[in-house]
Amino acid sequence: MAKADITIYLEANGKFSNVQKYQLTSPVSNDPVDFIGSHRFVLPENSVQLVIQIVDSYDNTNIFEYKKNIDFQPRNKGIDQSEIQLLASASPSNEVNDLTKHGFAFEPLPYNFSNKDSTLIFFNEIYKTDQFMDNSFVVGYKINLGYFEELGQKIKQGYKKYQVGPTVPVLISMDVTDIISGNYSLVIEVMNRNKEVLSSQYINFQRSNPVGDYQIVGSYNAEFSNSFVHGLPKNKLDYYLKALKPVAPYHLTGILANAISNPEIEPKQYFIFKYWTDLYGKNSEVAFEQYMKVADAVHEEFFTGFGFGFESDRGYTYLKYGRPDDVLTVEDEPSAPPYEIWRYDKIEQNGQSNVKFLFYNPSIATNDFDLLHSTCRLEKQNPAWEVELYKSAYSEDNRNNINATTVQPGINRNARRYFEEF
Repeated sequence: MAKADITIYLEANGKFSNVQKYQLTSPVSNDPVDFIGSHRFVLPENSVQLVIQIVDSYDNTNIFEYKKNIDFQPRNKGIDQSEIQLLASASPSNEVNDLTKHGFAFEPLPYNFSNKDSTLIFFNEIYKTDQFMDNSFVVGYKINLGYFEELGQKIKQGYKKYQVGPTVPVLISMDVTDIISGNYSLVIEVMNRNKEVLSSQYINFQRSNPVGDYQIVGSYNAEFSNSFVHGLPKNKLDYYLKALKPVAPYHLTGILANAISNPEIEPKQYFIFKYWTDLYGKNSEVAFEQYMKVADAVHEEFFTGFGFGFESDRGYTYLKYGRPDDVLTVEDEPSAPPYEIWRYDKIEQNGQSNVKFLFYNPSIATNDFDLLHSTCRLEKQNPAWEVELYKSAYSEDNRNNINATTVQPGINRNARRYFEEF
C-alpha cells in the first residue's frame, strides 16, 4: 500500500490561504498502481499561485512540488463555460466527494493522453443559458487534427440538445476508434437554435492508436512503395526503430513499441517511412541517414554488451539531448565507483539552462554507466544520489555518518562540489 502526504494551498502577496493537508492512500496491491486525488477551491478574484507538495509517507526525502500561477478573471457577462475535462471513465454514483459531480464519479484522463481506448469521454459545464435563451440550446463538439493553435482540419463532429439552466452539465462519450495516433484538439461550442456560436472552449490532447495505425499500412501509396525503406536491410529494421526511442514523441511510443515487437516487416518499414517523411518530406532519406550515422557512433561509444549502445543511459541521453557541452570524468575516488557529470548549457526541448546529468558505474567491470541523478525536467531526479554514490563509505570508515540525502564531506568525496560548480 502506497501513501502520500498532500499539502495544497494558494499563495498571494506572501499570504497563504485555503491550506489543505491530507493523506492519500492507494488500493492494496502487490504491484505498483496509479492512484488519484482531487480537491476543489473557490478562487479569489485576483492572481494567485497554486502550490501542491507531495511527500512519500514512507520516505520523507522523496518530495514532489508543483507550482502554477493562476490569473483569475471574472466570468463573461454572457454565456460561459468551464474548462473541458477529459476523463478515463465516468460512472453513476450517489457518493458526495471531490471525485464526484452531478451524480457521476469521474476518473481524470492522465496527461490528456488517449491510449487505445475506443471512446473519448469529456465533461464541460455551461453557465447562464437560462438568462440569454429560451427553452433549449445546442452543444456542438468536434475533433480537429493538430493542436487548436494549428487550426487543423475537422476529423469528427457531433451535436446534442440541452434544456437551459443556471448550470448545465455536459457529459459526452465520443467514438474515436478510427482516429489514428497524433495530436488533436477537442472544441465544444454553445449555439442557439440558429447555430450561432455564443461561447466555446477547447482542449488539446494526444492519441495513440496502434491498431488503427497499422490498418493504414494496407493502404500503401506509390510514395511509400518507392521509398528508401524498401532498400534497408530487413535484419536491421529493429535496430533502426530502437534508435528512434530517445527522440520519438510521447504519443508515438506505443506505436513504436508495437512496431518493434511485430514480427511482420511492413509495419516496421511503414513506421520508419512515416516518421521521417512527416518530419522532412522529400529530404526524409537524407535525414534518416544523417541521424543513423550519429546513432551508429553512439552505439559504438556506449556499447555495454547488453543491447545497443544508444539503449544505455548515456547513449539514450546523447541521442535525446545531443552532445553535452562539457563532460567531467572521475575515476580516482576511492569511496566511489567511476562517475561522469554531463553539462548542457541549454536543453532545446524544454528551454532549460545549465542542466546536469550524473552517471555512475557501480559494476566497474563494464562500460554501463547508469543515470543516478539529473536536474533536467522529466528525467530521473534523486535527492539521495550522494548516498548511493558513496554507499560503501560508511562500511569503509564508520566515523562518517550518512544521513538521508548527503554524506559527510571528506577528502575523497568531491561529487557534490563538482556537481554544483561544474
